[in-house]
Amino acid sequence: STSPQRWMLTESQLTNGKLRILDANRLEHEGIGIHDVQVLFQSHPTRTQADLMLTGTTDDGGDLHIAGTLALQQHGRSNASLPRQFDGTLRFHRGDVAYWLKRTRQSAATSTQPTGWRSNISAGLHLDFPPDAKGFNVVFSDLNTDLGWLLMRGQIRVEGAGTDHPAYAVKLST
Repeated sequence: STSPQRWMLTESQLTNGKLRILDANRLEHEGIGIHDVQVLFQSHPTRTQADLMLTGTTDDGGDLHIAGTLALQQHGRSNASLPRQFDGTLRFHRGDVAYWLKRTRQSAATSTQPTGWRSNISAGLHLDFPPDAKGFNVVFSDLNTDLGWLLMRGQIRVEGAGTDHPAYAVKLST
């Protein structure tokens, strides 16, 4: 055959990796580090969706776990698959809320006890990547946050995440 050979990634696993998230508009200059990163990617034979799992430890010592299904869309003649949506779950255990507020240039009256701002967060996670828009949309549903001394439930929606002017809608109860 004279046609070029095509390769398709159907499964990939990363172990003991590092991830650095940089956002000059909202984070301090060195960004956010995630260590001991484990990623598993498994594409379905139809190439219209893939299962994705990411785990790691954040700079503040929190344990991060994201898992779900990534909906893919075929792009042009190249048959490349682009992400369109992600539906899954987010768990972030033993995260330091005061640390994260400081990193995003917010202020917080920190507790004198080192564990006073440690939290456990779990939520449904939906990401939408509109093809004609800059940024992406995020929905945290069935959000549960436990600081020990404060419990919060609700949902958060962010439109235009990753842009200079995201819009937030927050509904929380204590």
